Amino acid sequence: MMIDDLEPAEDVIVLEGEPISAEGIEEGVQFLIVEDPTKPDDETAWAVLLEEEPFKDWVVKFHGITLDRAETLTFDYELLSSPDSETVPDHDVFLALLTGIVNRIITEAKKNKTLVAHDV
Repeated sequence: MMIDDLEPAEDVIVLEGEPISAEGIEEGVQFLIVEDPTKPDDETAWAVLLEEEPFKDWVVKFHGITLDRAETLTFDYELLSSPDSETVPDHDVFLALLTGIVNRIITEAKKNKTLVAHDV
């Protein structure tokens, strides 16, 4: 299966090769955590606003983020909005950025001792 054949939130995404680090990914630079526009009344619901080109102003929502005992990170995502609905992202670059963002969020939560993990 080619990465272009993946459907967001329907397939497990596995990026092979070097682990994607949270290094160089910073909240307030590459992304902002924002209120989930699909659930404005839910104070715990959040999404991510991408802040750098080529994905500036894209809003992404993550689902099913898991980090297992072997520290394998898995997640689904949903693209909620983008300025140009006809632009299709370079999936490798887009998924690497999303993985780095999720990794950063988890790294910060672990550092701040605010990570809640459930064994699956």
